[in-house]
Amino acid sequence: FDHNTGLFWQKDKRKAWYSNWSDAKTYCWDLNLAEYSDWKLPDKNTLHMFYLGDRQTSSNYLDKFPNFKTSCYWTSTPHSKGSARAWYMNYFNGDMNLGYKSNYCAVRCIREGF
Repeated sequence: FDHNTGLFWQKDKRKAWYSNWSDAKTYCWDLNLAEYSDWKLPDKNTLHMFYLGDRQTSSNYLDKFPNFKTSCYWTSTPHSKGSARAWYMNYFNGDMNLGYKSNYCAVRCIREGF
């Protein structure tokens, strides 16, 4: 749980979590983890914020999740309505890029901490 944002982040990662965009969204919607079933795929801005962390303390969330290391992570943000592409974040430089929804990227689900 991140007290600054009020979000729960899925901490661990498994190879099965590599999915195309549609399956990534479904995976999060269907996820039942830590007795919660209201998980979702983060949007573009939320995932980028996760990467950058709190610049005031020079700490980022990657310090808290050392296994958050793969080349791409899906966001829930499509390029545009009906587009064949969606946004993903490149872990190694934090850049947001467009990828084809049929590509495979890793998945990190979130939930709001009510």
